Amino acid sequence: MPQSNRADLYALLAELLAEPPEWMSLPGREWPLFDLLTQLAAESDAARRHLDLVAGIPSEEVDQRRQRYASLFQAGRPRFWLYESAARTGKILGEPTFAMAQLLQAAGLETAGAELPDHISLELAFLSYLVERDNISLYEKQFLEKRGAWMIDLGRALAQSGDAVYAIIGALLANWLIESTQHATSRSIPVGRNTSTAQHAIRNTHHATRTTQHAPRATLLPIIPNPDNCTLCGFCAQVCPTRALKVLEDRRQTILALDPAECIHCGKCEKICGTKAIALIGNEPQSTQHATRNTKHETRNTQHATRNTILRHSPLAYCQKCGRPIVSQAELDYIVSQIGDAAWQHLCLDCRATLYV
Repeated sequence: MPQSNRADLYALLAELLAEPPEWMSLPGREWPLFDLLTQLAAESDAARRHLDLVAGIPSEEVDQRRQRYASLFQAGRPRFWLYESAARTGKILGEPTFAMAQLLQAAGLETAGAELPDHISLELAFLSYLVERDNISLYEKQFLEKRGAWMIDLGRALAQSGDAVYAIIGALLANWLIESTQHATSRSIPVGRNTSTAQHAIRNTHHATRTTQHAPRATLLPIIPNPDNCTLCGFCAQVCPTRALKVLEDRRQTILALDPAECIHCGKCEKICGTKAIALIGNEPQSTQHATRNTKHETRNTQHATRNTILRHSPLAYCQKCGRPIVSQAELDYIVSQIGDAAWQHLCLDCRATLYV
């Protein structure tokens, strides 16, 4: 089937899962998606199976479409997460966010607006970009192998939602991605063909997050020489096998704390750190004195009291509308530095939803 049609379908799915476009108020038979599925139906089982379903979607005022969208995806705790990080880890800002940002940057692309790079609309738009390039089915395959599973799961969940519009879109999304994975596998580029920036970008997407085993570096302890480099994302604490690293939070601040007695010097925290803020340095716990602005405090874990080394601390950022805490100021500053400043970044999830109503 024509590569341009396949690229267009990814692009239309991206548009449908972003803020609903004006044409979405029309009956499904008048959608550009219907015309495209008609062209693809001869060679695509997914397009053929969903053609009549899309045709049967009734018209609806665009504001009603957007309310439908908001009720599914933009509530304080939405029924369905459109962010890969939130869908996979429960955190809005996580490893998939950084990995996708690195991938876009490596491919020489920038996002329009202030949406996080792991939003499904941007991932689908990137697939469209890959497919419309010449002879790069391999790149599509690599991307789908690394990042496609969560989108397929989202599509399947939406298909069971009972929503008259998005259940159909979800079913099409899941079946199209499954079919595309098979299609890309059958048309992979032969070994030896010249590669482009896009291929190298996909190969290296998770380079910073691989956590292969290395020989323990006994007595080395993690420190943060420049605290401003730490975004308090919490990945180091998530991969720490002994929970020596902990992210602690109260009503005023977020803290990254280390219990030196629990550290086994495995180095996983250093390897997963996307900003390279953590380093294993020194032979004794006292080596942490080399970390700028790192001080020792007596802090209490929710389960037991322990003496921790404070590696990083940051005040909380608060919703500018209702005053509730959102994330640490360090996390917010990092998001702004990566994708620019936008009003929604300074609102909690509940108040953020009001921007679209």
